[in-house]
Amino acid sequence: MKFGSLVLIGALAASLGAPSAALAQQTPPPAMHAGHHMDRFATLGLTPQQRAQIKTLRRQYWKAHPKGSPRDPAGVRALRKQVLGVLTPAQRAQLRAERHGSPPAAAPGASPQP
Repeated sequence: MKFGSLVLIGALAASLGAPSAALAQQTPPPAMHAGHHMDRFATLGLTPQQRAQIKTLRRQYWKAHPKGSPRDPAGVRALRKQVLGVLTPAQRAQLRAERHGSPPAAAPGASPQP
């Protein structure tokens, strides 16, 4: 009988822990909000002004969409459009190429890299 009770208690504990584990996976930790997106721009050679502008845009977005709030696809698209507006055309092209796994196109008149 003890074995059956232990199995029952174990199953109950597992079922109670499963929903919280699923929620933990859906909500990114605060550290991810802080800087992982800036890693995406590491190869673009952002100026300090561009970094500050993007940081401000992201802070405004997260202030309007705090942790635990429902997803806002339109808000994400708007943020993306604003961030892309901070980048130069060459930086946007480089970002696009990196996202699609192809090497960035060389700028007109640029010498090829050895």
